[in-house]
This record gives sequence, structure tokens and C-alpha cells, in this order.
Amino acid sequence: MDAPLLLENNLDQLVDEVWLVISDIDIIVKRLIKRDNIKKEDALKIISVQMDEKEKIRKSDIIISNNSSLDDLYKKIDDLLDLKSKTNL
Repeated sequence: MDAPLLLENNLDQLVDEVWLVISDIDIIVKRLIKRDNIKKEDALKIISVQMDEKEKIRKSDIIISNNSSLDDLYKKIDDLLDLKSKTNL
């Protein structure tokens, strides 16, 4: 399930495990500006109304850092899924 507001809406109780992808704030801002074609100030406003990252981390089971490319993120996810399947975690 891909649910951007999973934790904010307390829907994490409906899933077995929560995987959280985190990035450095400057990277998040750049991605928002590019994706939504907005100004930096607007990106910062969007971020400011979201749940605090520390709280998201506290509520998550797996934390994945994504300060690189989408391909790198997919590789990290594939590696974690492989590890989970081999260890039955």
C-alpha cells in the first residue's frame, strides 16, 4: 500500500509493517519545487504542515534513506524485500 498520509491518519494499524522513505530537507524541497512547479516558500509550507519526521520514524518499522536517484531507491527496496524473503522477517 502506498499511502502518503498513512501515519497522519492513523491507518498504520491496518497494515503489518510500515516502511518510511526519508530524505534530507533540501532534497525534499527541490523535489517538491520540481514536481509541483512551486516556489521554495510554498514547498516549505507543505513540509511544515506534515507530521514531524521524528514522529514518522518512531511509528515506522523500516526506514529507507533516499537522498539519491529513484533507481537507487528501487534497488534499496528490492534488497530489503530479498532480505525479508530469505529471513522470513
